[in-house]
This record gives sequence, C-alpha cells and structure tokens, in this order.
Amino acid sequence: MKRLFRGLVLGASMLMATVQASSLPAMVVVTEDARPLHYVWQGQLQGEAPPLIDQLLREADIRYSQQVYPWARAYLMASSLPNVLIYSIARTPEREAQFHWVGKLLTVQYAMYALQTRQDIRARTVDDLHNYRLGVTANDVRANWLREQGIREVSADSRTGMDITNDGLSNMRKLLQGRVDMVPTSAVGLRSFCLTENVDCSRFRRVMVLPFSVDLYVAASLKTPPPVVRALRGAYDRLNRSGRYQRLMAPYIDGASVALVR
Repeated sequence: MKRLFRGLVLGASMLMATVQASSLPAMVVVTEDARPLHYVWQGQLQGEAPPLIDQLLREADIRYSQQVYPWARAYLMASSLPNVLIYSIARTPEREAQFHWVGKLLTVQYAMYALQTRQDIRARTVDDLHNYRLGVTANDVRANWLREQGIREVSADSRTGMDITNDGLSNMRKLLQGRVDMVPTSAVGLRSFCLTENVDCSRFRRVMVLPFSVDLYVAASLKTPPPVVRALRGAYDRLNRSGRYQRLMAPYIDGASVALVR
C-alpha cells in the first residue's frame, strides 16, 4: 500500500508539472470509464460530464490535467492527495467529511439486472440477494450499500455474495459470461453498455429495483486549499444560474434518474 501511495503521489506530481501555473494551484482531475455520463471511446473522453467539468474549471480560472483510471485508483487519489477533483462520486453520509463537495451532477436510482436466460433468478427483496453472486466495484456506493445489508464478499467457502472488481465494465462482461448472477445498474446505463460493446440489450432483464438512491457529485480532495474549493463552488453556482449546467446535463435532469455502469 505504501508503494502504491508513493506511486500515486509521483504520478500526480508529474501530471501537475505539465500544467502551467495560474493564480490558483493546478488540479488533477480523475474519473473513470463509466457509461453513459463519462466514458472513453476511440481514445477520447466522451459523455455529458467532461464538457461540464471543463467549463467548471475554466469558470473557476483553474488549470488542470485529466486522467481516466479504474475507480479504485481514482478514489484513492482523491481521498489521499491535495488538489484532486473527482467525478462522478456518490455523496453518502459515510463520505460526507472525506471530501469537499463542489456540485451535484444527477440523481441515481439502482436496479439489479440479470441475463434473460437466467429465469431461475427470483429476487423480490434485499434478503433474496444473499442467495446470488453479485458483480460490484471496489469502493463503489453499491458495494458499500450491499455490505450494509449484510451481504459479504464471495469466498472459497461460499459462491454467493459480492464479486468485487476494480471497474464496472468487468462486471457487465462477467454477467454476459455467466460468472456473476446479477449486476446493479440502470436501463440507461445498460443501453449505453450494449451500444458500446455491440451487445443485444434483450439479453438482459431487470430483476428488482433497489430501495435506495444517491446523488452523484463533483468533489475535491480534502487536502485541497480553501480558496480553490471556494472558486470551484462559485463557478458551479454560476454555471447553474446561467443555464449552462442545464443545457449540458439535459438528458439527466427534469426528474430523470440513471445509474452508471461502474
């Protein structure tokens, strides 16, 4: 872990060194490949969120560099290093004091999905989920929530429980391969996965809607200086008041709720 942390510090320092100095410290922006809000396609970061993040930092007059990592690594950087901005991160009571929360992106409602061929899967309550192998991502709010419901990680003694990976794309691929029984996502996220991976979405079915939702945010690392945090929050407020936020995030507002495939 110490070696990994030193590597993250060095990596962040190298990224920041490539950004010219400005009146406020430069930031390293970290995210993941998480369809449909932000994802890599043909080597480019796509989706509605990246342009919003760019406008946010420009409005705040903060220079930045951006990197796409597996979620576990992005989360570690944002929770341990200064001047790191992360998106999209679920705002939960457990995380409340661990980050500076800049602004909300959207609200997420999760559901469990299985293969259409697995008609044997019958889950109507959270208790029923204990009987299945569930594909989730490390340090993801869904894994944390399932853990709170008493669902443990899979082990040599038990096939059922949480099968944890470092990125959500692996979970969906495991679902297709029959290596997990269900994955928590949404209809919007599922459709995006199907388009990107050239998979027929009729191969999946929604088993049950999970009884919890979260807000996804842009957040700054706790060690980020207060002037930077104030600048970011002020810039977010101006984007909101001017209508730029609404125009960029139009597919996900006005009551729409989606879940990212992470």
